[in-house]
Amino acid sequence: PLRAYPRRTVAAFVAQGTPPAAVQVGNEITFGMLWERPGEACARGGRLACAGDLFGSKVDLAAWRRLGALVDAGMRGVREACPRCEIAIHTSLGNRIAEFSSVGIGDWYELLLNHTTSPSFDRIGLSLYPAYLAPHPSSRPASALENIDALASLARRFPGKRVYIAETAYPQRGTAPPPHRFAASPLGQYEYLRAVLSRLAQALPEAQRGGVLWWERNESCDDALFSPSGVASPALLHGFVHGRLPRHHLKAAEPSSSRARQTVC
Repeated sequence: PLRAYPRRTVAAFVAQGTPPAAVQVGNEITFGMLWERPGEACARGGRLACAGDLFGSKVDLAAWRRLGALVDAGMRGVREACPRCEIAIHTSLGNRIAEFSSVGIGDWYELLLNHTTSPSFDRIGLSLYPAYLAPHPSSRPASALENIDALASLARRFPGKRVYIAETAYPQRGTAPPPHRFAASPLGQYEYLRAVLSRLAQALPEAQRGGVLWWERNESCDDALFSPSGVASPALLHGFVHGRLPRHHLKAAEPSSSRARQTVC
């Protein structure tokens, strides 16, 4: 079934003339995917670290073999439907670079490479949220932009793969996550996105830049790219392209008191 589902889904896109450029096999599979059912042993599913660590000297290699077989099946299904489609592997490890270091993040992807047999994946996807960064071992606040800087060593370790931010977001109202470099305002959200793109361009060779994807649940959430009334934010209109924010958007980008509330999503 795991091989058939992506094959059937991707084939439908190909048949209608819209083949995807890349397909992600799994979503944030840092700790595996397709875990065991309630009451079953951990070894019945694709969970990692059942009897050891994610990586390092006490790594649970049996769990990695199980996950590798699942990822293999998914990749084969995609490539049977679309041989030219690139394969992306997405984890939440962008949030944990300060905790594990880029070496540890690389070890995770190396372990997956060593436990899959189909042609290798093409893209490394990382979730990176200022609100969810794991703390630095020194106990100082972690920085999303410092985490991006550390991706340079990841790119050198995997020279044939593109690295991209698979999920990120920043509030345009409510409370800014620490450290408070950018305001929780439409302008602050725009400045955060521009800073992320700029740091990625500095950290990664051009051939390895895979882009940035924004995670937006709906327009009522603080980190949405639309206002509650449906107006596109400066980050959406201008943040993903080169150039400066047009002057007529500067005043509009500042939050009004009626929008400075926090919405829990």
